[in-house]
Amino acid sequence: MFLAENKIRLDYLETFKKVVETGSLLSVAKASNMSVSTVSVQIDSVESYFGIKLLERSASGVKPTKEGKMVYEVVCEVLRNLESARQMIQSLKTSHITFASGMVGAPIVAQIQTLFKVKYPKVTFTTEFAGALRCLEMVSEGKADVALVGYVPKGLDKEYIVKDIGTDELVLIGPPGCELFKREKIYLRDIIDCPMVVLNEEFGIRKSLDEALLKSNFNPADLLVAAEVDNIFSQIYSVSQGIGLAITSFIACKKVADLGIIEIRKIHDFKGKRTVYLVCKKRSLENENIRNFLNFVLYYKKTIFRNYDPSEIK
Repeated sequence: MFLAENKIRLDYLETFKKVVETGSLLSVAKASNMSVSTVSVQIDSVESYFGIKLLERSASGVKPTKEGKMVYEVVCEVLRNLESARQMIQSLKTSHITFASGMVGAPIVAQIQTLFKVKYPKVTFTTEFAGALRCLEMVSEGKADVALVGYVPKGLDKEYIVKDIGTDELVLIGPPGCELFKREKIYLRDIIDCPMVVLNEEFGIRKSLDEALLKSNFNPADLLVAAEVDNIFSQIYSVSQGIGLAITSFIACKKVADLGIIEIRKIHDFKGKRTVYLVCKKRSLENENIRNFLNFVLYYKKTIFRNYDPSEIK
């Protein structure tokens, strides 16, 4: 029988979590610079708190009981929430904003931050570029305060604020002088045999592409993929070097096209319009600087996107 205690230490819960994940008291003891007996005492304390056996111990290691698995899930959630709260409280004290941007934001992030700093000069930024899904993960993990992305998966948790700030369009890009681009209009049937350079599935552009192709009655598997790359810059470079064509973000590649490095064309039977979003956690708005930033972008979104009008593409 366990004599239930009425309180538990957080570091003991962390030890319990690590033991379940490693299946070894010895491994946790070594990694935490503790003795095995100390780890064992902490596990005993957690079991005493819940009043039931949580781990089955044997010569080959330890594994959670049915109750232990339930407690493990709860402990993970508790520790995640506490860490999130800690990061949130720290963010309230700072005038620094950590910004995660998908590839669609590459040409406009600097403009947004520069305009914002004119009005709020004491605010500083750290910016990281990644795929849309990774950006959203960073917000979820508390590693970013705000994300600018061109793709948000359906069913995003209600703890997030998701704001529509602009419109992008997926367009066809090719090297200068591309024979296909000499046609008056280009359709999906015209590209089915063309080698294509695509982004990997971490990127919102790729997710948007697959969804748009399906909406346009075209199977994404029918694309002739010549190369799969891990950032928009590699995609644009590959296209400029004649490795293949690409269907990608108009906003992300417009400035490169203006320099004559690639050419842009519209695919006329392709439903390629998509929304650009600003995403943060609702709790982040407790920070005045993040709240001001969100309101600022919403107010100036027409100014920010005025040079990126997809209707100009022929």
